[in-house]
Amino acid sequence: MINITKTNDGSYTLYSSHHDELYHSKHGARTESEYVFIKNGLKKHHHYKEISILELGFGTGLNSLLTYLESKHQTILYTSIEAYPIPNTTHNQYLETLPKKEQNSYQSIIKAPWDKHHDISPNFTLHKQKSLFQTMKLTTTYDLVYADAFSPRKQPECWTTDIYKKIYNHMNPNAILITYCSQGLFKRMLSKLGLTVQTLAGPPGKREMTLATKR
Repeated sequence: MINITKTNDGSYTLYSSHHDELYHSKHGARTESEYVFIKNGLKKHHHYKEISILELGFGTGLNSLLTYLESKHQTILYTSIEAYPIPNTTHNQYLETLPKKEQNSYQSIIKAPWDKHHDISPNFTLHKQKSLFQTMKLTTTYDLVYADAFSPRKQPECWTTDIYKKIYNHMNPNAILITYCSQGLFKRMLSKLGLTVQTLAGPPGKREMTLATKR
């Protein structure tokens, strides 16, 4: 079962009873996404005219929306992997929690077909892929990776060496992998794959997060 819940910054997220975990932080869903994936991810590559992004875990679509809202000055190809899409009825409920000015954009993202490239705007192409991470098909290379699955404690099968080796092999030089996760085992695994790993200050309620760069 999936329920909508309000977080401390006034934005909303979803709670998965199956994983016993929120999709985003209770300390602020939007604040977390903006801080982790936009400020410390997308904006690190603000000088790129074109950028290819891989997201692990489409979830509510919040990261996609926030990235789209930043796409006026960049051309973005956004690939998002999700094995278990949220029901449309839940997406429609979540839509009502968003600012009115963002609702049309969110609807365009949610209504985009799965397993096809779809132009949300001239600057933003979305490819939602319905797949397990273990069997995802990566057909291009990426400048930025958003790792946003449920935590390793709740979903360890989504944080394995095999998955991240595949991702590493599809990362461009100077590509960034950004995630809220700061687990030591995960960071050591990224380092062994050849990424340069940094520990950054985390969003509200979380002491640390991880940024990894392919040199």
